[in-house]
Amino acid sequence: MWSFRANLIPCKTLINVIISNVSLSGNYTNIVGSSRIFYFMILKSFYVKIHPPNVPKTKEMMWLPPVYLWIKCNIDGIAHGSQGPTSCGGIFRDYQANFLGCFASNIGISYALNTETMGVILAIELTHEKSWTHLWLEYDSRLVDFPLTQLEIIP
Repeated sequence: MWSFRANLIPCKTLINVIISNVSLSGNYTNIVGSSRIFYFMILKSFYVKIHPPNVPKTKEMMWLPPVYLWIKCNIDGIAHGSQGPTSCGGIFRDYQANFLGCFASNIGISYALNTETMGVILAIELTHEKSWTHLWLEYDSRLVDFPLTQLEIIP
C-alpha cells in the first residue's frame, strides 16, 4: 500500500490509474512510434495504439551515359550530424558505361557542405591526373551548386 498525504491507495489501484492515464494520453497523440520491438512491447502493455512510421518512398532513377568521348563521374558524400564524421566517393564511367575508376575518401569531422565540395574537388583532381579532358560531374547535393557540371580539363 502507498501513502500520499495520509491517504492510503491500494497498489493495484495505483497501477490501474497509471495504465489508464498512459493509455488515454498515448491514444490521443499522432506521434509516430519507434520500430524497436522493446518500445512496441511497452506501448502494447499500456494499451496504446501504435502509429507505425511511414514506409520509405522509392524513387526510380535512371543513369544516362555521357556523350561520346566524355567521362561521367557520379559523386556522393555522407555526413553524420551537423558536424560529424564525413566521407565522400565517386565513380567514373565512359560514354559506353565502362568502369574507369572510383575513389573514396574519409574527410574526418566536418560539415555536409565541405563533404560534397571535397567530392567534386577530388573528382576534378583525379580527372587531371588521368589526363582526361572532358568531365561530366553528377551529384545530388543542393549545397554544392557549380555553374557548370560539364568541364573541359586542360592538361
